[in-house]
Amino acid sequence: MTREIGYDLGKGVSEGRTFDPVHPLLREASSIVNGPRQRDYGKPEDNHRRTAVLFNAYLNARKVFHPVKDSVQLDAEDVCILNILQKISRHAHSRKHDNLLDIVGWATNAHIVGDYTDVPGS
Repeated sequence: MTREIGYDLGKGVSEGRTFDPVHPLLREASSIVNGPRQRDYGKPEDNHRRTAVLFNAYLNARKVFHPVKDSVQLDAEDVCILNILQKISRHAHSRKHDNLLDIVGWATNAHIVGDYTDVPGS
């Protein structure tokens, strides 16, 4: 008998059963990122690029940095990473499934909008 390890609907790792090795959290995040969120807010590239423009304008107005003079410009990927940090802060206060789900979603979006050459098969 082949012994397989997988996830049993969020109850953790189990042995001796045959089922999907992908954690349900990853499936849930994928269905949200590729479904309602994209329908509600548009493609991640466009949404996060717009947000980066707003973040840069806000930080410039607050004199945190000057985007041209300081050669600092937040981009769409930075927006995703900053949102992950916010979720980590919330999770430190109160551990909730939603925080982890959003972290996976933001990481997925960061990968979508990022320019990676170290991805296998790329």
